Amino acid sequence: MPWNSSLVDSHPIVETCFMGEVSLKEPEDAVSKTLALAHESDRHLLLADCARMTGGHSSLDLYSLADLLRANSRKVPLREAIILSDSPAMLEMIRFWRSICANRGLAVQLFNDRKSAVEWLIGSSRTGVSMTPQIEKSRYVDLPLSGSKEGQSVPAPTDSTAAGGRKIQPGGVG
Repeated sequence: MPWNSSLVDSHPIVETCFMGEVSLKEPEDAVSKTLALAHESDRHLLLADCARMTGGHSSLDLYSLADLLRANSRKVPLREAIILSDSPAMLEMIRFWRSICANRGLAVQLFNDRKSAVEWLIGSSRTGVSMTPQIEKSRYVDLPLSGSKEGQSVPAPTDSTAAGGRKIQPGGVG
């Protein structure tokens, strides 16, 4: 078995270490075991040590894993720190994993070392940092969109760039 999940004694973290080739079924088993440990121990901070992982699974395998993680994040918000591999192929795979998770609203961050990863996990736990990205300020503004009627209302965040590069202000498009 090229992975091992365990509880970190010094912190409220569930750690999974991956080593060598991690085949098609093994990432699913690892995520399932990690989530079971997290729920049994009432922990929501996950540390994935991928420093010694060399491959063995495809990017397609990661989609179902992210869905599994997201389904479990609805019960208890999870936060995952990943220690990066030195392998260029694995770096791309891990970055892809982070993108998939981010697209599902999961909090995943990449690190080069264990110390930084643990500090991020513990710091976020103490400060109450939001577990998933949220748009805190949103309202309806009137924007003409291609294929829509003039003045049709559409939701848009007030703190982001939109409408052809113009900044949306609380009073309207500026």
